[in-house]
Amino acid sequence: MVQNYNNSRHETIQNVPSIIHNPNRLNEKQINLVDKRIENFAKNSKELHLIDIHQKVRLHILTRSANRRDKLFAKKYHPQWSAEIYEVVRRLHINNPLKRTKYKVKMIKNKDGNDVNIEFNKRSSPEGKFYYRRDLQVIDL
Repeated sequence: MVQNYNNSRHETIQNVPSIIHNPNRLNEKQINLVDKRIENFAKNSKELHLIDIHQKVRLHILTRSANRRDKLFAKKYHPQWSAEIYEVVRRLHINNPLKRTKYKVKMIKNKDGNDVNIEFNKRSSPEGKFYYRRDLQVIDL
């Protein structure tokens, strides 16, 4: 009776339990579903190019926790990018498809447009953190 139950098709799982619980199975339906979702994600997501080292960028305002807490629901007509200008000094995970590329930056101009020669190493400062590509806006100077 148990063998009959495990070898009959179930509507809930849309398959036979003995096939589902087989560790060596390859379910074509699931593979096709995952492939379709990956294609849709790739088609709908915008492509962001890699940023070169020594390129000038601005940080998204909501990457800093203090700003995120205060401006999470801010109006879109308020500035979304920092007034400070940063330079990319390091990239991580460039050739690893399982991890997204991260960037380390250092400040080169403050809000007033004055050059900054101090390099911070604290994790609380923007220079001590790594940022994803979506958090950086490339600028031309």
